[in-house]
Amino acid sequence: MDVSLDDAISLPKIKNLDRATFSRMGYCEDDETSTRVHKRVHQREANNDNDDEDLPQTALDEPSSSVMPSSSATNMGIDARLDDMMEKINENAKHLHLLQDTIEDRFVEVDHAITYHLDDIDQHIQCILEHQESLRGHIVQLFSKRGH
Repeated sequence: MDVSLDDAISLPKIKNLDRATFSRMGYCEDDETSTRVHKRVHQREANNDNDDEDLPQTALDEPSSSVMPSSSATNMGIDARLDDMMEKINENAKHLHLLQDTIEDRFVEVDHAITYHLDDIDQHIQCILEHQESLRGHIVQLFSKRGH
């Protein structure tokens, strides 16, 4: 379904845009519905074509677009904020890489320690098994001597 600007178009309130921005986009606040409605809808309902008459007084009190900062100045401000964010992200990435390296180093240390302890346990088990075989041999000899 295609909708033109001449049709009744209303926008829900968006908190991060100010009234001047909505006014420049051609929208004003409808007091009855508390939504933003395109000014052409108000003109059609009032049967007049004067854009300024149909705008709420608060929209007329806002600075005009000629007073507002230019888009290049706005873009420079946005670029500066993005650069600042990227700098923080890069700094955090460095810290994360250091943490990752530290974790990997600790993992290697723990792995070596566990391997050492497991090898030590294996050696003790081998010694126990060898002593067990030796004891079996002695027990067999003792029983065989008694049997004579």
